[in-house]
Parts: sequence; C-alpha cells; structure tokens
Amino acid sequence: MKKFLGIICMIVGFVNIAFSQKQFTFTSGNSMFPLKTVNAKYPSNDSRFNDNSCLVYVPKHFNKNKPWNFMLWFHGWNNNIQSTIEQFKLREQIVLSGANVILIMPEGVKNGNDSYCGNWEQANYFNYFMEDVKLKLKSEKIVDKITAENQLIIAGHSGASRALVQVMDYSSITIKAILMFDAIYNHETNIIKCLKKFSSCKLINLHTSREACTISTKNLIQLMQKQNMGYLQKQDTDVTDAELKNNRILCLSSNLSHNDVPVSYNYLSRFLKASE
Repeated sequence: MKKFLGIICMIVGFVNIAFSQKQFTFTSGNSMFPLKTVNAKYPSNDSRFNDNSCLVYVPKHFNKNKPWNFMLWFHGWNNNIQSTIEQFKLREQIVLSGANVILIMPEGVKNGNDSYCGNWEQANYFNYFMEDVKLKLKSEKIVDKITAENQLIIAGHSGASRALVQVMDYSSITIKAILMFDAIYNHETNIIKCLKKFSSCKLINLHTSREACTISTKNLIQLMQKQNMGYLQKQDTDVTDAELKNNRILCLSSNLSHNDVPVSYNYLSRFLKASE
C-alpha cells in the first residue's frame, strides 16, 4: 500500500512539474505592429512590420501567491521572439535566477535592420498593450489579480534600445529595473528621466567596447555626475553579486563580443537576482 501511494505521489509530482511551466503566444491589437496609422515607409504587407505576436513564459518556480514582477525582453536587429528566447537561453537563465517573474516578449521589427517601435512611438499604446497582457494572464489562470505591486523589469539587447526607451518614457506601471545588454545608444537623457521618475528603479548597463555604446555610457556617467547620482563603474568580470545587489546604478564594461553579453556568464540570471 505504501509503495502504491508512493507511486501515486510521484505521478502527481510529475504532473505538477509539467503544468507549472508554461509558454504560449498570443496577439494584441496594441502591439508595436502592424501600424494603426498609414505610413508608406512601413506597409502592413511587409512581414517585418506586421507581426503582433507576444510570447509569454512562466517558469516552473513561479508562485502567484508571492511578490512577482513582469519581465519584458526586447530583441535587437535581425531577430524575432522565437529565435531570441533560444539564442540567449532566456528560459534557462530565468530558472537559474529563481526570480519570481513572468517573461513577456512582444515582437518588434521581425528579422529586420530597424529599431522602430511602430505604435509604441505614441503615448499610451504600451500601457494599452500591458492591459491586454494582464487580461491574458488572468484568462489563462496564471494569476488571479494584478496590482501596483507587480512592477516591470525591462531588459533588451542591442537594437532593443529604442523599445526600452519607449517604455521608460510612457509606462504608467512602475519600472523596477532596467537591464541593458549592449543596448545604450544616444538615449542618455531618457534614462536619467526614468531613474528620477521611478526613484527606486535599478539600472545595469552592460556594454562592450563598441564605439556607440562606449560614448553613450560616458555621456550617461557625465549626466549622472551633474545630477549627483551615485553609480558604480567597473569591469564586468570584477563585479561581485553583492555589488550588483547593493548598487542602484551600475555601468559595466565588457570584453565580450556583442552577441555574447546577454548569455555569457549567465549575466541575465545574475542581474535578475540583483533586481528583486
């Protein structure tokens, strides 16, 4: 009898594990694309600018009864939401972090050399999109309720810079952390404005030696110095987990290649841990 009960418990355990991890895509009328206004430069029949998909990933350790946050990831050029989650091992890194987050990945310019954010270039569209996300999470019974305590961790690589900025500028949901993986390009004033608007918002700017990112980081540091904002500047391989946790703003330089920064050394995992 005990052996039989043990087998039953094992089966139930496997079932729970299978159903506690969930990934799906849905479409939103408030995605970046297709454009809701006529724009000859970005026609709706162009496959790069007409995908309104959003990928959602709920890690197996997610607990809706504990404090949790949205994690939004934006991909860069020549990529899409399906290839990105595989290339940068986003699921694996989220699981490794143990962070109680739900990953939200809206499609941007699909497999194209462009950072344009379409509808999100206008105020409120991002917030409309997040309302669609909330409704979907409830209808899928992933969460029962969503409150102001459920904040945003926004992250992205390379050409995701512009999407990150649109969220910084327009989000009505509190931004808890900004995680930039070689994704700082001429938007230093927007970052400063966001850090001042959300006074507890964390920033981790991990950048390679690429000229654009290096110059933008220097400009950001100069602006922070003028604003008397504290920050830690360090080589990525020298920073400790304690420093990641205890410093609100970090600018980390790296010798990694551009496409390696999101995945090497499990940086996303470490940054998520530091942002909770």
